[in-house]
Amino acid sequence: LFPTDLFANLPNLQSMKLDNTWTEKLEESLFRKSTNLDSFEIEGPYLALSVSPKLFRGQTRLHTIRLSRVKIGGELMAKLIKPLANTLTNFAWTLNSNPVTIPHDMFQGFNKLQKVDFENARLNNLDFLKHLKTDSLNLEANSRLFKPLSLNFSRFPNLQELKELNLRGTNLQTMGLEFRHFRRLRDLNV
Repeated sequence: LFPTDLFANLPNLQSMKLDNTWTEKLEESLFRKSTNLDSFEIEGPYLALSVSPKLFRGQTRLHTIRLSRVKIGGELMAKLIKPLANTLTNFAWTLNSNPVTIPHDMFQGFNKLQKVDFENARLNNLDFLKHLKTDSLNLEANSRLFKPLSLNFSRFPNLQELKELNLRGTNLQTMGLEFRHFRRLRDLNV
């Protein structure tokens, strides 16, 4: 466990990367007074992580979040990133050990996202794609771990603006793709 205010008085802190950290809890005041954070990355050893939904409150510059091998529920994740709707450009939530359900409105109001990565995220649903606006989307997953899903892009017209799409190994049972509508698509991996 990190002390409550461990990184609180680092006003010039711009990037935080925690690799294989055995912490189980990130408190709301962890970054208090450290409001210049641009990037936050954590790669855990598959521990369940208790995170204050207010962890990133007051972070007006935070544009990159990468979470890997971290057990966090979808509802908590939605609350965690909501204050970043005007700054978040890169979001990655990868290598989940447990299946996760993402709230359908998790990305509603996020208009600056450029890259979203759910590689091996073990997603239970794709309804959140309705509100997702991004240039690059990675849904690559290990087919043995990925719950079989059906993907019909006609339900998600905003994704027609994608420049990059990775669906490799997703174990999709059906795919309603009409690529003629994807006029900006440069890179496709199926």
